[in-house]
Amino acid sequence: MGENCLKGRVVVVTGASGLIGREIAFKLGSEGAKLVLHYNKSEKDIYELASRLRPRTYVDLIRCDFSKVDNVLDFIKYVKTRYESVDILINSVGVYDETSLHDVNPDLISRILNVNLISIMLISKELGTSMFYGSGGIIINLTCLTPLRGQKVYKCLKPSLPYVVSKAGLTQLTKYLASELAPKVRVVGIAPGWVGSRKLTPNLIKCVEDSVPVKRVAEAEEVADLVKYLICRGAYVDGTVIEFSGGL
Repeated sequence: MGENCLKGRVVVVTGASGLIGREIAFKLGSEGAKLVLHYNKSEKDIYELASRLRPRTYVDLIRCDFSKVDNVLDFIKYVKTRYESVDILINSVGVYDETSLHDVNPDLISRILNVNLISIMLISKELGTSMFYGSGGIIINLTCLTPLRGQKVYKCLKPSLPYVVSKAGLTQLTKYLASELAPKVRVVGIAPGWVGSRKLTPNLIKCVEDSVPVKRVAEAEEVADLVKYLICRGAYVDGTVIEFSGGL
């Protein structure tokens, strides 16, 4: 595909109000993609993003709490009813959790798995199947390094059991769908290392400098650049999870 590979294509981004989701949406929308953006709580961030993009392209905002499966099904129905086809699905939705093993309870497990795995499974199955029987497309899942390296890969962080299990499931979901939806739909995972955000304390920044070979965090824009590459240039990349970790 050429430089205009995004113009006019319908892109659904879940978790579009998050740091990485916002940058991906801005990158793709700035180059002419029509955006369907999911968010839940970060209303200020998503409306600011929409105001920056709407002079350039179409933006549809959908608020939905993915911790409840019925809401996810409503989201899928909305998208499939309103849009004849979806070309690109970016699953950036996710919640991070550090609850200790002793304190993990059924409600927490349900909430984390629903947001981080079940919602993505349902949305990807439905929209991916539509892509397969339509004109094709690509699904990109934002995951993390824990399924590939274990829960201690991010020094100074202690991800919880349901978080780690949800990301392991997302890795397997990526591989499964890539096989089932080939060759018309590619499914790729991206596992970032540390990504810069306002939540990084001085202690965490020092932890990054001590543990990451390139001695810095990634910028969210760099993740968005990789997403664009996978859409426009990475036609042979499928069924894999790309580590984007600075050598971690």
